[in-house]
Amino acid sequence: TYTERTAPLTEYYRKKGVLKSVNGMGAIDDVYKRISAVVRTA
Repeated sequence: TYTERTAPLTEYYRKKGVLKSVNGMGAIDDVYKRISAVVRTA
């Protein structure tokens, strides 16, 4: 499944400290602002 195949990558990047999570719930404009903020600080 998708989760089985991607879980190792998620854990790998989490351990490296480079995985960022963004809440995707809400209005498109709000989600876009949250994603943009994370990308700007990366």
